[in-house]
Amino acid sequence: MKIVIITSLFLLTISCKQREQKKITNKVLNFTSFEITVPNTWKKINIDGIDSQAGGIVTTKNDTILFDLGKYVSKIDMAIPVNNIKEKDTLRKSGFSVDEMYFSKTPSLDKNQGTFHNEFYYYDTINNLPAKVQVPKFIGKGTLKIYFDSIDTYNNRFSMFTRNIDTTNHYKVLKAFQTILFKSN
Repeated sequence: MKIVIITSLFLLTISCKQREQKKITNKVLNFTSFEITVPNTWKKINIDGIDSQAGGIVTTKNDTILFDLGKYVSKIDMAIPVNNIKEKDTLRKSGFSVDEMYFSKTPSLDKNQGTFHNEFYYYDTINNLPAKVQVPKFIGKGTLKIYFDSIDTYNNRFSMFTRNIDTTNHYKVLKAFQTILFKSN
């Protein structure tokens, strides 16, 4: 009986230590204009920007998360035009390539609902700044992005994004987005 108790305590101790080792601790990555908290295995990378501050982060699985900060950062303002299905044959006969066009019986409704988009969009507030977040409809197939329209008195914009990442990193990136903190001017 004594051996069973000692063995059980030994196995419990080893199990707890293994769990402690599996815990992922985080670190803060400091960039020139902002900081972000990420898993400690992720690494900062430097990228030269032409008219903006650019850079990135590489995850443990070698996924790259890029950022761009400046006046000319592209917005999240995709609107996919949807045409009425009745126009398809007319356009084709006129010589237009319709292969990459979207057609629908209810084009206005489908455009408003983003039916043909690969991502969903929502607004959030991060450290008292409004942000627009883009998440793929299907994790692993699409862009995961955060966009701030104005982060300072100079109206600089900021975006950070990655594409086609797995479920685990998808949620880690979303969690990291919540920790973005811009430094004062």
